[in-house]
Amino acid sequence: LCRLVDRVTVKGSNTPLCLFTYDAPSLLCCHGSVPDELDLSYDSLSMSDFWSACQPETSETFRTTWAKAMVHYLGGVTGQTANWQSARCYLERCLDMRPNDGPTRAILDVLSSLSGEDGSAPLDWQGYRVLTDK
Repeated sequence: LCRLVDRVTVKGSNTPLCLFTYDAPSLLCCHGSVPDELDLSYDSLSMSDFWSACQPETSETFRTTWAKAMVHYLGGVTGQTANWQSARCYLERCLDMRPNDGPTRAILDVLSSLSGEDGSAPLDWQGYRVLTDK
């Protein structure tokens, strides 16, 4: 399943873009849950068989908690409803469930580096980050 991980503008653009990750399962040989011998080619596996064999690595509880964190982090289209203290609480719950989750760690780093002393979003927060490097 795809998971919204941030909204940014890239250098040279003023249009915010949504960034997603796919929480793909991995093969057993890589400590995952998908059998190594499973043929994942398009013509050998029906869609239902694929989704049955390739369940996402994240739980429904994690995905729901993550979604709540993103709502509080982004604060809507304009960023005006952002509540970074609540976002941090949800992200910490996500980290408890998946300690090595890169997107969780990345957004916690953003909160730490951009938040005010009280943990709130910057006054000029517009619901996205401006990336200045290519």
